Amino acid sequence: MWLRAGKVQDALARFDALRKASPEDVDAHRGWQDAMSALGRAEESVAEYAALRRERPESAIAAYLHGRAAIADPETSAEAFQRARDLDPRSPWAALGLAHVARSRNDSFKAIQVLREAATAAPENADLHLALGRIYFELGMLRDAEDSYRAALGRRSTDPDVMANLGEVLVHENRFDEATALLERSLSMEPERTVLLPALAAAYSGNKKYVEAAAILEKARAAGVSYNPDFERDVRSKGGLPSLPPPPAAAAAGAPSAGAPAPESAAQVTHPPSPVPVGDGATSPSAPAASTP
Repeated sequence: MWLRAGKVQDALARFDALRKASPEDVDAHRGWQDAMSALGRAEESVAEYAALRRERPESAIAAYLHGRAAIADPETSAEAFQRARDLDPRSPWAALGLAHVARSRNDSFKAIQVLREAATAAPENADLHLALGRIYFELGMLRDAEDSYRAALGRRSTDPDVMANLGEVLVHENRFDEATALLERSLSMEPERTVLLPALAAAYSGNKKYVEAAAILEKARAAGVSYNPDFERDVRSKGGLPSLPPPPAAAAAGAPSAGAPAPESAAQVTHPPSPVPVGDGATSPSAPAASTP
């Protein structure tokens, strides 16, 4: 929440206090790492967790955290994640790390294998189901993505990240009522998650609520969120509203930017970001494969 709201220094201080008070709190360490990266201090984070690993060579958590800090170095991170898994074969963190490495090597099916095995060993871990859902979504396996996100939601029913991801899958499946409810709830919990606005507009448009959809896109425009200007023209036309010039981001790019489409073309909806399995880490509209595990 703090990082997503742009309060990076505040996030750094809070996560630092949390990790020192509870050294085994992996989410606190991950939040601190994300804040350090946001401040351009990733190398300091790598050095700190490399030292922690030397101090605790038999700790799976220390190995995982080192691998995560060193995520820009695939060989170092892969070695550290594998060591974490060797030390604790049931560790969900190690599995998330190894899956990330597999995806960075364009081996999504290896990532799925790793995550499925981990989810079988630790079925109550929502992060594993969330990560699986992202990969399935990326591969266009919508029903599998939905099943994984529902499994995550069943374990973390108030998580806005899970709601956002499931909501967008449902937009793709033309199940607009439930999608609207999930996306609106996610946004009500974290209003700064404006990147969800185009998907919410698509859900409204799918239910033929064109005026409401246009109003949501105006909020996205004001927030600087990219979306498909063709979708906006279609929505405003069907709602009997005057057309608007293309949003600045799309005009600058010279082409329609990624964003919510008309319901007839749901494949253009952009998957919500974050949903990186990081406790309260930063989110960005990057592709899931670029997310930090």
